[in-house]
Amino acid sequence: MNKVIYISWIPITARIARDWNFDCLVDAKLPVEYWNASVLLFGCGGSKSSERPNSHTLSNYQELESLLCMPENKKAIYMVLASCGPRTARLYRILSKCSCRMFYITWNTIPPVQKTNILKRAFSQSGSFLVSVYGRMLISSYKMLGLIKKYEVVFAAGKILEASDYYAQKVVPINMIDYDHVLRERMNPTRPLVLGNYVVFLDQNLTAHPDLEFSGIRPLSKEAYFQAMEKYFKRIEDQYKTQVVIASHPTANGDDASYGGRKTFKDCTCNLIKYSECVITHYSNSISYAVIFNKPLVLVYTNEMIALHKARMVDYIFRLARALKTSAVNVDEVSVGALSTIPNPDVEAYRDYVYNYLTNTVSEHTETSDIFLKEIQQGFAIGF
Repeated sequence: MNKVIYISWIPITARIARDWNFDCLVDAKLPVEYWNASVLLFGCGGSKSSERPNSHTLSNYQELESLLCMPENKKAIYMVLASCGPRTARLYRILSKCSCRMFYITWNTIPPVQKTNILKRAFSQSGSFLVSVYGRMLISSYKMLGLIKKYEVVFAAGKILEASDYYAQKVVPINMIDYDHVLRERMNPTRPLVLGNYVVFLDQNLTAHPDLEFSGIRPLSKEAYFQAMEKYFKRIEDQYKTQVVIASHPTANGDDASYGGRKTFKDCTCNLIKYSECVITHYSNSISYAVIFNKPLVLVYTNEMIALHKARMVDYIFRLARALKTSAVNVDEVSVGALSTIPNPDVEAYRDYVYNYLTNTVSEHTETSDIFLKEIQQGFAIGF
């Protein structure tokens, strides 16, 4: 039977169903299921799926193999929402052993590490660097031995990703999901949610994001983090006679008390950035909105981020700052006078970023859902 089965490291949510094209398939009346593999990948730390129709939480790898071998699942397209790495190696090996047709979607707004910095990172973070190298070598050996098969199709956003080696039979150009949101916003403009001038901060829930555990990253201290951000926001508000509003991360609990009672909004980041005067964040993927709408952008970090995650969080921030030719500010060290150095957008750097990471000349006028649906339908025809 032709159908699409999502296998993901997290339970399905309305946002995942929308952004990863699950809803697109449902609307097209194509058979689609969602298998939550978080228990397999995290053990007792995994989460059960909601009661959404066609979603199921896998209990163990034996159940997974049993389901894969069922006749109605033999010809399915498996959309894997988990990158191939040491934690997911067993999942990929089972999918490969069962000759599953694996599809994958990837987008990434973090510019690559400069070659001159690789050796420096190896010495400064020797433990984590060696673990990372071991993980890549392990996956490479599985691929060389044929224990992990190639993706049948990889959907990739931007010129940088299209040029990468994704161990795939076919790479299909798409847009970063935020780029698609802007396409819709331009066709059906929304009214501003906030009246008057304001600066928007793109929250990343760095004190409690579930991705942190998956990536092996220690959460930031709530007390230290929110104190540092509150101090910086107040300086911004006092110097520029404006207000800072918060674009809350989808995984945050929505409590605006953490940010000093400032106005907090969820699931409307595109609107908030479109009408803002300036955007502040760490390394949120949603900076793509700031780039597309040509907004001044300030990337910030804290002393704790340097102490705990210099090779990850802070490194990401400086890579973005270099690519976009903007400021990277330590909010724990900034003086009041330094706040006046918010840079104007660099038009050329912003344009390069759009085509390197967000879209391409093939898909820039087409929504990803249309490209995705066409490719799935072609996949059904091939697999019949």
